[in-house]
Amino acid sequence: MQITKEFTIDLAHRLTNHPSKCINVHWHTYRIQVSVRGDIKENWMVMDFGEFKKIKSRCDENWDHSYLYKVGDEVWEFLKEKWYRVFSFGVEPTAENMVIFLKQIVAIEFDLLEEDVTIRMYETPTSYAQA
Repeated sequence: MQITKEFTIDLAHRLTNHPSKCINVHWHTYRIQVSVRGDIKENWMVMDFGEFKKIKSRCDENWDHSYLYKVGDEVWEFLKEKWYRVFSFGVEPTAENMVIFLKQIVAIEFDLLEEDVTIRMYETPTSYAQA
C-alpha cells in the first residue's frame, strides 16, 4: 500500500554551470509529492497523514522562500548580507539533487528504507524529477 501527501514551496536557485538562462537566479513554486509504502497497521493506516507535517515543516524552515545555493556560488557572497533566508547545498540545486536529498530526509525521519519512499518534485507544471 502507498500513501501520498502533496505540498508546495517557493524557492529561488541558480545552476552555476548551466549553459543557458538557468545560470541566473530564478525561482519556482515546487509541487512536492511525498509517498510512503508499507503495510496497513493495527490502526488501519500505513501512517497517519498528519506525520507528513514534519517534512512540510522542514521544507518550510529551510527551503520555502529561500535561496538554495551550491557551496562556492559567488552569488551567495553578494546575498549573504542582504538576504535573510538561504540554504547551502553541497551540489547543484537541481530538482534531481533536491529529490535525492529529500528522499534521504524522509527515510530517516520515518525510519524507513529508501526504497519505501518516493519523492516527486514538480519544478514547473509539466516537468518533475522523481526518485
